[in-house]
Amino acid sequence: MMLRGRLRKRLAECKLEMSPGKTKVVYCKDRERTEAYPEISFDFVGYTFRPRKSFSKEGELSVNFLPAMSGRAAKAIRQTVRGWVKYYGRFYRSAMNCIATHVDLHLAKWVARKYKRVHGSLAQAYEWLRRIQRARPGLFAH
Repeated sequence: MMLRGRLRKRLAECKLEMSPGKTKVVYCKDRERTEAYPEISFDFVGYTFRPRKSFSKEGELSVNFLPAMSGRAAKAIRQTVRGWVKYYGRFYRSAMNCIATHVDLHLAKWVARKYKRVHGSLAQAYEWLRRIQRARPGLFAH
């Protein structure tokens, strides 16, 4: 492929080389580039770059080629947190309640910003979360 050859040559000038197993050419599909190609995403330093829905500057919903946390990074974070809970919760688990309270606070702040039904009210956001927790007890691990 001509593009790979040019990339290989440019990297060689910088005393770098391409890894055949890791290097791939990706089509950056978005609202203006709509063709179908087999490779439209890639992972790099903990992010997955791929087409995602977002709002344009004009406020319209469109597709852009954007990064977000990769699935592997999310899994690593979950496993790390699980390890912390397992380690610090081994003795006197209720001492970790302050962390659960902190997580609830940030969830409530997010809900208050995200959903109009709670009108930016932290108290209403907390109550909304409590109703969800009562209805689905296994939903929130903390």
